[in-house]
Amino acid sequence: MVVNSLLGDLGLPYQLVNMRMGANGFESADGTVNHEQYLKIHHLGYVPCLLVDGVSITEMPAILTYIANLVPEKRLLGDNLIEQSLVLGWAAWLSGSLHGRGFGALFRPARFTDNESHYSEIKAKGLSYVNECYNLIDKRLKGRDFPVGNHETIIDFNLIVFYFWGLEQNIDMAQAYPEYDRLFVRMSKKAAVSKIDKFSRTALVFVADE
Repeated sequence: MVVNSLLGDLGLPYQLVNMRMGANGFESADGTVNHEQYLKIHHLGYVPCLLVDGVSITEMPAILTYIANLVPEKRLLGDNLIEQSLVLGWAAWLSGSLHGRGFGALFRPARFTDNESHYSEIKAKGLSYVNECYNLIDKRLKGRDFPVGNHETIIDFNLIVFYFWGLEQNIDMAQAYPEYDRLFVRMSKKAAVSKIDKFSRTALVFVADE
């Protein structure tokens, strides 16, 4: 979601390949790329992945950084070294903690145990941690127009996807996290972002057009 909204907002051309979880791992939804073939594109076989001139860029912070550098005048990585470091800190935390630990437990409990009887407990702990992260996001946004600096960065876009995932969990985001909601309302006015809710939580691979 975040990658296609950022690419769309910047007006950058790309091809989108929908992926699904097959019996052996991720494969293209249309069946043209099986998991073994996908491993030649992404060495770990998961998503997202940005393919540029035959080179695979993986991990969300790296993908967003690459895209931001394509349009440096937008200053999507911040205005100075301090802001760039803050952007990187946000991106790493969102990817590793909120996504990997929180939603990882909620969506993929099998990553944390081989005992299926523990799945419900792991999911519950995952959801609890997600709300802890949302609360922290809300506090960090209080009194600020933007997560970092005085204009949009990749973090504004990155935060949107997790807001939508909260709605999927029937969390009243506007009521529980008003500062986070304020960012969402601002960002949702963008045409590229307003289309996000039309995308399911589908795995995606992006191929940059030359």
